Amino acid sequence: MSARTTLKDAKAFGIANAIGIIPEDPRFIRYLNEAIVRLAYKGPWVGTIQRMRICIDGMCIVCPRDVINLDGVIAGCERVNIRNMWYEYLGPEVNPSCACDCGIDLINRAFSPFHKQFQGPDNICVYSDQCDAGKTVLIQGLDQNGKPVRNQYPPGSGKWENGERITLNAPSSGSTTPPYACSLTQWTKLTGLQKDETTNSIQLFRGTDVNDPNLLFAEYGPSETSPHYLRYELCGAICGSCEPCGNACDPNPCPVTSITVLARLGPTPVKADSDYLLIQNLPALKDMMQSILYAEQNDPQRAAMYEMRAIDQLKAEKRAHSPQHQASAEIHVTGTAPFSAVMAGFI
Repeated sequence: MSARTTLKDAKAFGIANAIGIIPEDPRFIRYLNEAIVRLAYKGPWVGTIQRMRICIDGMCIVCPRDVINLDGVIAGCERVNIRNMWYEYLGPEVNPSCACDCGIDLINRAFSPFHKQFQGPDNICVYSDQCDAGKTVLIQGLDQNGKPVRNQYPPGSGKWENGERITLNAPSSGSTTPPYACSLTQWTKLTGLQKDETTNSIQLFRGTDVNDPNLLFAEYGPSETSPHYLRYELCGAICGSCEPCGNACDPNPCPVTSITVLARLGPTPVKADSDYLLIQNLPALKDMMQSILYAEQNDPQRAAMYEMRAIDQLKAEKRAHSPQHQASAEIHVTGTAPFSAVMAGFI
C-alpha cells in the first residue's frame, strides 16, 4: 500500500458487509480493534517494527506508549545486550557482572506510568486544554512523610481511594487564573496515574518546574486513561557518539544521550476516522473479523479457517516487502549460556 490505512479506509473497504453490519454500527469498531489485537501478537508484520530513538533519563529509558518490546538496541556505536527481568538471578555462569569496558546491558525494569524519574518532595501540576476543564487526573504514590496518599472521591462521599484527584483547570483567555491545576500533596514517590479520557493531551510538571516548558515531566494523549510504559535500565558505559550508517532521515531530537532501537509496536484502539491502523492489510482484517464473528457463533472450524486466511495474507505481505537478500540478527534475551546449561535440571 502506498498510503497509511485509517479507520475511514476500513469502513469503505466493504468489511462491514462481510460480517453483516453497517460501518456506522458500533460493533464494527469493536470487531476491528479485536482483529488488530489478535493479529498484532501473532507475528512481526509489516508496520509493526519501527526504528526510533529514545532519550535516556539518568541511566533509565521509558518506551513510548505503543512499544511492547525491543528487538534490537544500539547505544553510540555499541550493540546492546537486551536482558529480561530474570537475567540478574541466573548465576555467575550466565550473568558474570554488570558489564563495563564498553559492554552494555539493557535490563528490563517492568513498567512505569511516567516518562521520567520523579525527584521530590514536590507538587504535581497539570496543564490542560480549556475544553477539558472539570475532568480529573488521579495521582498515586507516597507523600512527604512516606505514607500512601488516600482521599475521598467525590469529596465527603465516604468513598475512599488511593491517591489524590486533580480537577483540570483551563481558564479562558485573559483570565488571571493559572492555566494549570496542582496537587495539594507534596509527593516523594509516584506509583500510578489514571485520567479521564480528554479531548487533547495533558502535560505534567513538578511544582518547581511549572513555568519552564523544557522540564516537562510527562505527557498523555487523549485516549490514555491508565498509562503503562515499558521501562529499562542501562548498565555499562556508552563509549561512542557515532551512529552506524548515519541517519539523515531521522535527526536526533534528544537534548541528552539517546539510544537507537528496533521497537515492536502493539495495538492502540482506533476511534476516530482519521486514526491509523497498526495492521494495514485490509483483506487480512476482513478475514480476522469474520473469524471473530464465527467464534462468537460457536463455529470453531470456520473461525480457524478465516484466522488462517488472515495470517496467510499477512505472511504474503511481509514477503512482498522484504528484500531478496537480508542480514540476519541474533538477539540473546537472557544471556549467552549454551542450551544444555539453560535446560539443566529439566527432563
